[in-house]
Amino acid sequence: MALKKKAVEAPYQATITIEQWANLYESFNAKIKALEKEMKPAKEALLNYAKEHREKFEDNKLRFPNGVYIECRNRMVDSYDKDAMSMEWLNRFIDNGGEELVDVKFNTKAISETEKDAVAKMLQEIDYTIEVKESMAVCTEK
Repeated sequence: MALKKKAVEAPYQATITIEQWANLYESFNAKIKALEKEMKPAKEALLNYAKEHREKFEDNKLRFPNGVYIECRNRMVDSYDKDAMSMEWLNRFIDNGGEELVDVKFNTKAISETEKDAVAKMLQEIDYTIEVKESMAVCTEK
């Protein structure tokens, strides 16, 4: 299926060049950064108020009449002595019913750089592959 090329249109101009889009983006980005800087004291005041008035939260939200609200979010963070978790300990943990409680994660960058044949062969046994996924971001240098 062939894609039709269409000029990019802005509401205030018939057509605009990519360089003009870049200039427009940079201009908007500068304004956003300035507004975020202005907004910072208000955000800090709201968060401090929320910390001091937890009793006013309903369903993890502290709502203001203008539609602004502060949401209290929770996440679990674990910690443990990584040096104490040996392979022997991990095997005992799994043998005692902990197999569904363990996630194995590989260090992809380190694996991609390894020169150990034995490791590479073992990874082949589980059909381990590395795929490079590309993403793009619009950035400014200012």
